[in-house]
Amino acid sequence: MATIFKMSDGRHRAQVRVAGMRPRSKIFTKKKDAEAWSKSIESQLKQAASGDLIDVPADATLRQLIELYEEQVEPVKPFGKNKKAVLKATKKKIGAVKLAALGKNIIRDFVDLRVREGAGGVTISIDLSYLRTILSWARYVRNLNVDPDVVLDAKRSLPRRGLKTRSVERTRVAAPEEIELLIEHYSSRKWRGVIDMISLIRFAALTSLRQEEICKIEISDISLKKMVMIVRDRKHPQEKIGNDSDVPVLDSFIELIEKARDGRKSGKLFDYNPRSVSSSFTRACKKLGIKDLHFHDLRHTATTDLFALGLQIPEVALFTGHKDWKMLRRYTHVKPEGVHLTVRRLMALNADAIQQVVSGEDRAQA
Repeated sequence: MATIFKMSDGRHRAQVRVAGMRPRSKIFTKKKDAEAWSKSIESQLKQAASGDLIDVPADATLRQLIELYEEQVEPVKPFGKNKKAVLKATKKKIGAVKLAALGKNIIRDFVDLRVREGAGGVTISIDLSYLRTILSWARYVRNLNVDPDVVLDAKRSLPRRGLKTRSVERTRVAAPEEIELLIEHYSSRKWRGVIDMISLIRFAALTSLRQEEICKIEISDISLKKMVMIVRDRKHPQEKIGNDSDVPVLDSFIELIEKARDGRKSGKLFDYNPRSVSSSFTRACKKLGIKDLHFHDLRHTATTDLFALGLQIPEVALFTGHKDWKMLRRYTHVKPEGVHLTVRRLMALNADAIQQVVSGEDRAQA
């Protein structure tokens, strides 16, 4: 039942109670608004209590639904920065649309808008996926009478519009000459800046970790005794926050780790802004005339080399963090020219270690 109280300041508090449902209350300036709200909420609660879908209020907007989703879901399952950005943009673009009017034509117009803005098929597909997630949550968690499938037709139409909905897989790896050229560039600078790009480049080209992961590693999460380090919040389609994994520490990592921590017991191993790392790398490549090489390509480089060492897919996945081994298969299709690149790169990165082995053999023979 609904009850309306007049407060000491002249406003009206409306409270609605229905057996088996959480009570709802709200304050209004005018009594008639409180009565109208109480009637609508009482009807909704009764529908929910009976298991029927609740018709959305005529004035309810998509923005309000997204805000409710953010309020109730994010504290339990924190959103990544990309999801936050997409929801913010969606509220700005079509947040004013009434939920009751949210049909295929609205979604189609939203796609038209995103195409005019220059968004690609992959980006638009992600926008639509998040929108469908929210509508599914509204229907199956909040019991609201909304249809998540209104998004599907628009999503299926993307290829017909000539839009690619799958990211182009980069296969670029760094040649050993390119890595050495970059290291020489940073070594020759009189003022190298606060970022130790030489160590970062070598570390990325050995470990296959993403720049965000490298810049997040805590010294306390590295055990040289166990030869393992914890990499936290690794990229994942659904479970990025808390998606931690144990990554093997190979002998070739140790010198870089020791140099970076410099006797410290705590703090980040590489306490740099990932974006600054990427920007510095891009500027250096441009200055040196190295074409189409991104810092992320060092991840591809390292992954290729890990396979070249003879590691199997499940073993390499420990480094890369891939849950779906199909994503790693493209690194196993090695071309003849790629074999020579890999050998030369490993020779360049591990020259000291190789020399130690050779010297040891010479001593043994002597």
